[in-house]
Amino acid sequence: MKELLVAEGRKRLGAADSLRFVSLLNRLPIRVVPRSSGEGLMEGLMTLARAYGLSSHDASCLHMAISHGIVSATRDEKLKAAAIKAKVAIRALK
Repeated sequence: MKELLVAEGRKRLGAADSLRFVSLLNRLPIRVVPRSSGEGLMEGLMTLARAYGLSSHDASCLHMAISHGIVSATRDEKLKAAAIKAKVAIRALK
């Protein structure tokens, strides 16, 4: 939300544009997954990041796909390669 308000303040977006964007986001089929207890989570993310040469963000995406059996959708070539090696279903975005 902050970014939208900053863009509005800089006249890059109008209020109607921001509302339309939020409306589009609300229509996405996003599933919220409960946060794990956190025990060992950081170590697990670091292990994935090291093993596949990923950023912390990409390691988090891969971890979610592995631990919840969800399809990873990405344009990032490194993340695609890591998902294939980790035997995670991927959907390559164009």
